[in-house]
Amino acid sequence: MESVIREVSPLANDDFFFVYHLKQSMSDESLHSHVNYELNLIINGNGKRNIAGSVSPFGPVELVLVGPETPHAWQSEICNSEIVKIQFHSDFLDSQFLSRNAALPIKELLQKASKGILFSQSTVEKVKDKLLFFDKQQGFDSVLSLYSVLYDLAISRNMVLLSDFEGDQQFDEEKARKISMVEQYLVDNLQRNIKIEEVANLLNMSESAFSHFFKKYRRISFTEYLTSIRVGRAIRLLHDSEHSISEVSRKCGFSNLSNFNRVFKNIQRCTPREFKEKELSYSFV
Repeated sequence: MESVIREVSPLANDDFFFVYHLKQSMSDESLHSHVNYELNLIINGNGKRNIAGSVSPFGPVELVLVGPETPHAWQSEICNSEIVKIQFHSDFLDSQFLSRNAALPIKELLQKASKGILFSQSTVEKVKDKLLFFDKQQGFDSVLSLYSVLYDLAISRNMVLLSDFEGDQQFDEEKARKISMVEQYLVDNLQRNIKIEEVANLLNMSESAFSHFFKKYRRISFTEYLTSIRVGRAIRLLHDSEHSISEVSRKCGFSNLSNFNRVFKNIQRCTPREFKEKELSYSFV
């Protein structure tokens, strides 16, 4: 399998999910992964889909759910596609909720998602309008709508698993708590220069021990993760605010504007200015 890029996610810890809706365009993706579940609806697409090294043709309409850490990419031969991506936390539904009888189908669905799940065309037709409407909803109604969509998908027939990928086993609660402490510290201090030494001290670890611990858990180095957090924050500010690009760069802790432009383009495959001009919609709940 080709190398996998760690995707930047603008999803914050206090969000339920975010919706990315892009019209009239579809650019080829590099194989990438992230820590969240992602539901992908593609309309008027035609090309190749790569789920954890399993490559197949797709089109013209398809709906796929991928799990946390599952490598995935779509490469399209049509440039006027419409894409809706809904990305939600791995703990969007907690274990107690999922253990109750009515929620068991959703639990089974999410357990299979690491392999990538392709849904039938009849299922796509049933939920497509709901997915296209997600970026226009607000508040808890949209959360209930996502619950409803996941249940519809969970009880649907003729779903296909796209790979043999198993995902990663979860660390114990204590290690997860430590990672959560680190992530919150980064978010709270993002505007300034953050050194690995101070973050390691937060967990009473040496720099080398912390680096090893963090990379084993997040499958990415601390420096790469911090950069991804900065770019994720920049995506939100570029979309949600009237801040200038230089203000966004400063608020996200980049040392200078040229560095911000270079890092952003390397990850997003476009400059911050080009990102602001795209015909897309981000919605956070």
